[in-house]
Amino acid sequence: MAERAHILDRLVLPAKYERLELKVGPDLVKVLTPPRETLEVFARIAAAIKKTYEGAFIPMVGAPGAGKTTLANSLGYFEPATFAPTLRYQGAITFDALTDTVTRFRQAAGIVNGRILPVSIDHREGAPPTDEELAAIKRFVRTTQAPMLVLWLETDQALAQRIAERHMALTGSSIVKLPVVVAGPDRGTWQEIALHTLELCNNLPAGEIVEIGIDPRTYEPARAPTVGEFMKLIANDFANLLVDHQSSSIRPLTLIIEHVSGSLDRGVLSELTHGEPGLLNSHALLRCTPDSMIGRWWGARRGHLTQTIFRLDARAFWFPPAAATAILRRHGPEQVTELLEAAGRSLLSPADLRVYLERTDLGRYLAGSERTASETRGQPAEDAQRQLARIADEYGYGGARDKVLNRAVLDALLAFLPTLGVPVVASASENGLPFCSTLIPDNQIDVGDRILCIEYCWRSGEGLASSRRSEVAQYALEKLRSYAVNLGWIAPQPLTIERRRIA
Repeated sequence: MAERAHILDRLVLPAKYERLELKVGPDLVKVLTPPRETLEVFARIAAAIKKTYEGAFIPMVGAPGAGKTTLANSLGYFEPATFAPTLRYQGAITFDALTDTVTRFRQAAGIVNGRILPVSIDHREGAPPTDEELAAIKRFVRTTQAPMLVLWLETDQALAQRIAERHMALTGSSIVKLPVVVAGPDRGTWQEIALHTLELCNNLPAGEIVEIGIDPRTYEPARAPTVGEFMKLIANDFANLLVDHQSSSIRPLTLIIEHVSGSLDRGVLSELTHGEPGLLNSHALLRCTPDSMIGRWWGARRGHLTQTIFRLDARAFWFPPAAATAILRRHGPEQVTELLEAAGRSLLSPADLRVYLERTDLGRYLAGSERTASETRGQPAEDAQRQLARIADEYGYGGARDKVLNRAVLDALLAFLPTLGVPVVASASENGLPFCSTLIPDNQIDVGDRILCIEYCWRSGEGLASSRRSEVAQYALEKLRSYAVNLGWIAPQPLTIERRRIA
C-alpha cells in the first residue's frame, strides 16, 4: 500500500476531453455544455438519416481544443431521443470489422431502439481514409440494418475538405455542408465551464478554489481561439500557482489534527471537513467561530486561510476510544497501563494493534483508502469509552501529561507505518521542525516526500459533540494560525490588537 499524496499534488485541471473523462468518469456530463450552432447541423443530419433510412459519413473539422471529441462522444447526452451512446472505433476500416464491432457494441450496450448510433473515428487525424476505406464506409452506412452515423475527426481544414469531396464523389451531395466545422460551446460559457471543471475534478466548492488563487472568471475568453486552449491557459497558471504553494515551505508538510475523546463517532468533524477525507473546510470553520478572536482574525484573511489549509494539506480526524486505549495499554506510561489493566483492557499483540489502527480515519488516510472508519457500537466501544474517561479523570491531560501520551501514539505509528509500505526517515515528539525550530508539532514523522505533523487534541467527555462545535473549530484555526505565522506565510499580528480594532 502507498500513502495518500499531498493535496497540492492531486489538484488537477484536465484541458482535454479524454483526460477529463478519465478523471471524473460518468460525472463528466455535469460540465458538458451544448454547442448549439453545431447541434443544429446534426439535427439536420439526423433528419436526413431518418427520412432516407440510410446512414451518413460526416467528416468533422476543428482546431485543437474546439470540442470535436467532446461533441462526437456526447451526441447521445445532448440529444438522447435521437442518438444512442457513441461507439469510439479504433479498429481497421473495413466493412466486416465495422459491422462486427457495431454488432457487439449494440448487444453490450443494450441498444435495441431506433436511435442513430454514432461511430467516432478519432485515431486517424492526419491520415485520411484510402479509397478502399471510403468504399467500406459507404457500404457500411448504406447496408446496416440500424441507422448509422460515422464521424471522422480532423484538425486540418484542407485535409478534411479533401476527405469530404472524395466521399461526396462516391455518394452524392449531403444535406449539410461538409466538412462540418465544430464551433464548440459559446464563448460566454467558457469561464463557467472551467470553474465547474475545477470543482468536479477536485471535489471542492468554487469558493475555495478561487481562494486558492485561481479564478477562471477573471480570464478573458478572447485570449484563446478554442475552449480547449482556454482551459489549457488556466491549467498552466493553475500548475504554476500550485508549484508556488508547494515551495512556500522548505519541505512539504501535512498537518493532521487527531481528536481523542469519548466520542464514538466523528461528530462535528463531518461538518468541518470536505468529502476529501478529513480535509478542513475553511468556510465551515469560520461559520462556526464568527464571534471568537481567532475566527475574527482569520475572517479578515479568508483567502490566506484556504491557502494555508491547502499548503499544509490540513486534516482533522476522529480517533476512536478503542484505538486510543489499545495504544495506551501497550505504549503508554506505567500509571496509564496500570489504570487500563485494572479496568479490564487487555494487552493486544502488535498484529491486533495494527488492525485497530487500520480502522481509524488516520490509518485509512495513510493507506490511501477513500473510505472512512467507523466505531463498532456496543459493549467493546462503550468499555473503551469508560476506560478513556478513567484516564482523563485519574491521570489527566494537563501539566504536560498529554505530551507523554503523544509519545505513546507516536511509538504505535512508527510500528504501524512500515506495514503500509510507508517509509519512516525520521521522527520526533515535541521537537521543533528541522527547518523551523519555532514550530513544534506534538509528533513529526518524515516519510520521505513530506513531513507529517500530528497535533493531538485530548479532551474529556465527548469532545466531538455538537455542543463543542465552536471549540473544535477554534482549535483547528489556532493550529493553522501557528503554522502560517511560524512558516512566514502571514505576518504575526497579535490577536489582542485585532480584537481592539474590531471592538
